[in-house]
Amino acid sequence: LALAPLARAVSRGHERRADAYALTLTGAPEAFVSAMKRLGAQNLAEDEPGALARLFHSHPPLAERISRARAHQPQA
Repeated sequence: LALAPLARAVSRGHERRADAYALTLTGAPEAFVSAMKRLGAQNLAEDEPGALARLFHSHPPLAERISRARAHQPQA
């Protein structure tokens, strides 16, 4: 239990890289945003959970994922 926040932080890093890869591969940030919103609603996920709750989440918060997708710049 004591190491769970560290393991979850590693998992969140993997998820951020996976999101960036998907955005680069598809070049469709609005489709990603739409999918994240649907998945969040389906799973009753909080857009911005509290700081303590984030320590135990294995994925970045929805608001962060959506923000990163909208700011994503395709690589040349």
